Amino acid sequence: MQFARIFAGLLLGAVSLTPAVAQTDTTDTDVAGHFQFRMRGVAVIPEASGTITVAGKPVAGSLSVTDSFIPEVDATYFITDHIGVEAIAGTTQHSPHYSSVGDLGSVWLLP
Repeated sequence: MQFARIFAGLLLGAVSLTPAVAQTDTTDTDVAGHFQFRMRGVAVIPEASGTITVAGKPVAGSLSVTDSFIPEVDATYFITDHIGVEAIAGTTQHSPHYSSVGDLGSVWLLP
């Protein structure tokens, strides 16, 4: 499990290394009224903690939740040169598991 987190973090770091472009001449790079579309990878690595109680007494065990790496697309509309509204599309399913109880179902997340 720890290896998966380290690998996902390194992969996310490699995907995130994109060159930045400085905006120096605003007459040629006005973005107000334009759309921007992007695709990126997202690592969803939840930190699971919690207890299960039955009749007010805690059940022994530990909680774990699956990790995932998903593609995500987004669209940004620039209202001004410096303010934009963004919508994202990317969802992931996770399965919580309690060691002494078993699978607890599944949840969908929007990162």
